[in-house]
Amino acid sequence: MSYSNDTGKPHHVELRVVRFLITVEQAVVGLITTSIVMLVMVQVVARYGLDNPFRWANELAQVALIWLVFIGAALVMAKNSHVTVDVFSRLHSRRANKVLNVIAQLAVVFAGAVFVISGYDTLESQMSRDLPASGWPAGIPFVGSLVGYSLVTLHAVINIWLICKSEGDQVQEVTSDSDADH
Repeated sequence: MSYSNDTGKPHHVELRVVRFLITVEQAVVGLITTSIVMLVMVQVVARYGLDNPFRWANELAQVALIWLVFIGAALVMAKNSHVTVDVFSRLHSRRANKVLNVIAQLAVVFAGAVFVISGYDTLESQMSRDLPASGWPAGIPFVGSLVGYSLVTLHAVINIWLICKSEGDQVQEVTSDSDADH
């Protein structure tokens, strides 16, 4: 099965799937951020306006923040917008940079796989415990880390594919419409 057209660029169908995944991640990050703001506002009103704070609001906001961090990390990986040091890329050829970028992405795949596997063990051990205020299973924050690490790993694999299919040495932009779609 070919992933590229005659020009060597990935087919627009695959790029649409990647863009859809990124759009879903952006929506989830936006929803979680909005939820955290609303939870904190409700808690402030309940605590200082009604003098009767909700015990579960802080806990739920903390769980949501954990999910936000890990889904946000996946989104940063998807958009290739994390902090990088590009000192070496100026010293090497495009081909060498392409190899270095693939090696870096493979390191992310390896680390992500390790985190998912070890995170699953932690999740299993925490699901039998309850969070103190809400009574929810204590493993819920760990589900967020597993989802986030799984998405980071998936995006690293996609980035490897994009690097290998591109003519340059960087991950091609898939988050906006480009001539690859047309």
